[in-house]
Amino acid sequence: TQNKQPTATGFGQNEIFNGQNRQGGAMITYSKTNPQTKKTTIKTDKKKKGSETTASKGEKPPITFDSIIFEVFNDKNELIRTIKQKAPKENGVHRMYWYMNEKGKQRPSRRKPRENASEPGGVSVMPGNYKIKLHYGNETATEKIAIAYDPRVEMPFEVLKNKYDLLKQLENKMDVAAKATQHLLASKEILEDYQKRIKAQKKQKKYEDILKSHTEIMKKIDGLLDDMFGKEDKRQGITATEFPSTISYLYKARRYVSSLLQNPGQTEINLVKNADEKVSAVIFKINEFYKTDWLNYKNSVENLKLSPFEEIKELEYK
Repeated sequence: TQNKQPTATGFGQNEIFNGQNRQGGAMITYSKTNPQTKKTTIKTDKKKKGSETTASKGEKPPITFDSIIFEVFNDKNELIRTIKQKAPKENGVHRMYWYMNEKGKQRPSRRKPRENASEPGGVSVMPGNYKIKLHYGNETATEKIAIAYDPRVEMPFEVLKNKYDLLKQLENKMDVAAKATQHLLASKEILEDYQKRIKAQKKQKKYEDILKSHTEIMKKIDGLLDDMFGKEDKRQGITATEFPSTISYLYKARRYVSSLLQNPGQTEINLVKNADEKVSAVIFKINEFYKTDWLNYKNSVENLKLSPFEEIKELEYK
């Protein structure tokens, strides 16, 4: 017989191994069995109009088994993380992964968040004891787990706590910036809605001034978004901007703090201070915009009374 050489280099010391990397996070293993659903028929009395069926309004909605809900509680029994996944169709043993982080907050974006979007991940949890719950339909499994730092690295608890506290501060600052930009996006939608209403009116000349103010307000909103994110780059391929955006200073500070293996030093303090100066200046401009320009625009549009209802004259049929 003849043995076939594997696809690799010639020497054993240089053999190439291809395999799947281990997935990050805490691996949660669970066993699931799909419930047996019984087909039920609803009887109705055709002779009586408006008769109630067995599924009356007072009954609870049916229990669904289409998703797995994973919850994490800290030592104070506070819910700190919720992950919802589509339930696997097959029975048996399955796995899901938790990246050992808390519930996060929204991040600044030029786009509105998707409806029913997944809960964002946040700061990594501190070492300690946690309780996890797994919900599937009307069934719940509970287990306790212990989170520990890498035993190969000597890491004082004080360092982890200072790092955690600073990351939470940066997360809150990021959330304020996100709320400010979401306000601007919501205002753009209001502008576009009123613009459509005005253009639908018969007498266009009557609204020329307000349409001009629409354009000015829209430019100011886009300018404020550019102040936070930088101008939109519509180029394709690998591109680079000449100057960093305002919000990038916060991301840079967070990246430095996340990689710390010691207490935050002067470098991290300066990065946070620099980010605060940049972002707070834009937040101030956004607040001033809503105190003056947006308020004046709101009053002018509300005075127009652009109701979709028209007066209907009585018809005379002869």
